[in-house]
Amino acid sequence: MKKIYIYYPSEITGGAEFLLKTVCDFIKNSMRTCIVDIKDGWLSNNVSDVAVIYVNEFQKIYLDENSVLITTANLIRKLDLYFYGEFKIIAWMVQINNLTPAVPKIGSFQYNRFFKFLFKNSILNSEYKKIDKLTLYLDKSNSIYSMDEACNEVFYRYFKRKINRYLPVVIPEEKFLEIDKIMEKPSDILKCVWVGRLDGEFKNPILHHILIEISDYAKINNKNIIFNVIGNGPGLKNAENIASSLEGIEINFLGERRGEELRRFICSHDMGFAMGTSALEISACGTPVVLLDASYGVVPKAYRYQWLYESKGYCIGRSIDTSPDKTLGNTKTIEDIFSELIIDGEKIRNLCYAHVRRYHSIDTLREKILIAIQQANSNFQEMASLNLFSKPYWYFIKRFIK
Repeated sequence: MKKIYIYYPSEITGGAEFLLKTVCDFIKNSMRTCIVDIKDGWLSNNVSDVAVIYVNEFQKIYLDENSVLITTANLIRKLDLYFYGEFKIIAWMVQINNLTPAVPKIGSFQYNRFFKFLFKNSILNSEYKKIDKLTLYLDKSNSIYSMDEACNEVFYRYFKRKINRYLPVVIPEEKFLEIDKIMEKPSDILKCVWVGRLDGEFKNPILHHILIEISDYAKINNKNIIFNVIGNGPGLKNAENIASSLEGIEINFLGERRGEELRRFICSHDMGFAMGTSALEISACGTPVVLLDASYGVVPKAYRYQWLYESKGYCIGRSIDTSPDKTLGNTKTIEDIFSELIIDGEKIRNLCYAHVRRYHSIDTLREKILIAIQQANSNFQEMASLNLFSKPYWYFIKRFIK
């Protein structure tokens, strides 16, 4: 019988942590499951009734040929530091830039489309070749999966091939609320909510963009709009500074809320704005949600919006920076969004809710991940012999400096 190891060493709370917790919670009921974590790791502290092994840089962990290790794609090249054996791997791309090389600590400008291609053909050329070799092996051995089409789009742009296997992001069953009641038409005051970390990186620019656009919409159309921001992080001060300069809209920064308190708060709003799992959770509460996209820089005026139910390929947010089409194929202006909400909010709510039920519930992922476990045919020992865990040159510079 196969034994499943889930590896994601992290002390913080985020989308990847919650996703792997969800996976662990349902896999442990049908398969032998073990979490591999760091001391005080979030995952091992938040999943009960499973074995836990803690990584130790001085003693590698042996996994045999009946073992399957599930981890995120960005951690694959570090596995040889902590593991050995003939086990199989499932690499999961859970973020659009999981596998595109970047130089650490030089700033987010390198995620701009121009600099991406510049660096690919210069200082990061060897890194692209290493990742191409690694992912080609994983692809041929049915051992790499994408969370959505957005990951595939970015991967194709830089490696000229796609990973045509999906393990979509899902939310647990308790996140879904009953929405039998008839949705009331928005009142004279429209209440909007943002749910998501204020990361100071790829989320802040799109938040700034929608605040500015909604402020302009409110002034032009004489609308009373309250915009509540749920989230915290290093980008909070920057967002507050942007908000303080805007008129025609009441903007409140309310920090973090969790669990039942968060769900009740979401339900009190007419519409949500979010990306990633936050968009799924808003929709699961029976609130219409606009699916936002990521950018490390100022969002172009050409950018357009879509409702969550209009997304394709399990997509929960795309990269504005790497796309030559800054509309990303979306068609709606902020005026269109508010107009559709006012006229047909209940229909939009139902479509968003049904979309999450169909594509992002545990039942969807359970079947796919069990198949993935059976089909994975990679071999860690073989990968090591092929030098697929080769490290970036800055890894050795950092160790030398230490």
